[in-house]
Amino acid sequence: MNLSEILFITSCLLFLAMVIASLSRLFVMPYTVMLVVLGLCIKLAEPYVQFLSVLNDFHITSELVFFMFLPALIFEASLRIDARELLQNIWPVLLLAIPGMLISMALVGFGLWTVLDVNLAVVMLFGALISATDPVAVIAIFKDLGIAKRLTLLGRRRIVIQ
Repeated sequence: MNLSEILFITSCLLFLAMVIASLSRLFVMPYTVMLVVLGLCIKLAEPYVQFLSVLNDFHITSELVFFMFLPALIFEASLRIDARELLQNIWPVLLLAIPGMLISMALVGFGLWTVLDVNLAVVMLFGALISATDPVAVIAIFKDLGIAKRLTLLGRRRIVIQ
């Protein structure tokens, strides 16, 4: 599968995710639940719909994650950063970001290392990647729940520092 096919399939799946986001507001149903239902429907329809068979050969590559998904996640989370607020809260940000990321990386890395027979450096790298992008989900939840601005600010800064 060449790069143009991968990008086309990814774009189609992202379009479906946008449609699901709109429908989740309409039906007052959690977005993630509707995404899971969509995935199940696509998988169940695959034997009957010929053009869905291309998804069997589709694999998310590290380049796709690194150059398409990760920049979009980090950009959205850091777009509204106010430098003055960051400087006013620099110590809480540093105290939350650095040890929090290291602890999360160690827990994920050692947890996977004990369960899977994989090189420790690889699972620690995976733990660092997961720990760095997890705050994006936290910020999204904070927005939905209307959490205090300062707490959202501290969570958002953790993304930028990592």
